[in-house]
Amino acid sequence: MKSRSVTIHDVAREAGVSTASVSRVVNGERPVLDETAQRVRQAIEKLGYRANPVARSLKTKATMTIGVVAPELSSDFFMLIAESMEETLATHGYSLIVCSSHEKVEDEAKRVRQLSERMVDGIAVIPVSGHGDHLRGVPERGIPLVFIDRIANGVDADVVLVDNEGGGLQAADTWPPKGKVWNGVSRRTRSGDAAPFLGGKGGSGDT
Repeated sequence: MKSRSVTIHDVAREAGVSTASVSRVVNGERPVLDETAQRVRQAIEKLGYRANPVARSLKTKATMTIGVVAPELSSDFFMLIAESMEETLATHGYSLIVCSSHEKVEDEAKRVRQLSERMVDGIAVIPVSGHGDHLRGVPERGIPLVFIDRIANGVDADVVLVDNEGGGLQAADTWPPKGKVWNGVSRRTRSGDAAPFLGGKGGSGDT
């Protein structure tokens, strides 16, 4: 027969304190006397109590989770975004749920709906298209929504975009260094003229 899970009431009874005091120690909500906190921690260790994240989320209205929907998980770019988010969010006590839309609008809609049903505290989406009809319900449910790299039109959401053109111009201006031979590779200047890297087709190799 499966043993009964240890509850906050068991911890309170063992420590000789109220359930409110146990909750304050477990969640760090408000300070308690050192003696009380020590008794609660000893009871937790003795009984093997583990806080129930589902019960906590129902009380606090927060699950401490963020969902991410990317077109594909095999992309280094998308995984770098997810790893960077996870590293930053972890410092604030959040966990990350990463899903793939497989570059399909219907899968994207399904994953977003599943994350919403899990009551995540926010959703970041790298949209597969510029159509956002299937995403409008997210902010309407009170769930913060962020688009990354692309924009889905008609949706009230924050957006984080990569300046591909500006970044490309900076890269072309600074790397590869002048004097390096890059056969057949050219860059586009701000004036719109094609300026071949030194050497290669049409380049003499001289500055």
